[in-house]
Amino acid sequence: MGRVPGTAFRLPGRASSRSRSPRQAPRALGKALEKGLAISCDEDITRCITYTSERKENPKGSPELAAAALNAISRAVASCPSGVLWDLLASAEKCVRDNLIWKTQLLTPFNDHHAFCNCLLQATGNIDSNS
Repeated sequence: MGRVPGTAFRLPGRASSRSRSPRQAPRALGKALEKGLAISCDEDITRCITYTSERKENPKGSPELAAAALNAISRAVASCPSGVLWDLLASAEKCVRDNLIWKTQLLTPFNDHHAFCNCLLQATGNIDSNS
């Protein structure tokens, strides 16, 4: 199922790969993180989930905080064996990534791809603010 090869059509019954809206993502992320904490037995994964959860609580947080949360949840996904927890964390990772993009877009002029990329690179620590 999913996308029909060679076309723009999607088969019914399959969730879209489009990102969630800015209002849906925090709720979906919160639920995924709560469930993840409930079933996680690994201390490092639990610490990464908690760190991500703390960063998501600040609605006016900077792109740098969002990037730190993405780093933490990505580490949790990479450390987790496949299964129910991995599925929850992978879903949460997509929400956190969307959050980083939205926070970055809010700080850059509309339609300025260069400024967006620079802001995103700065948030993720790949360039310094003087570049």
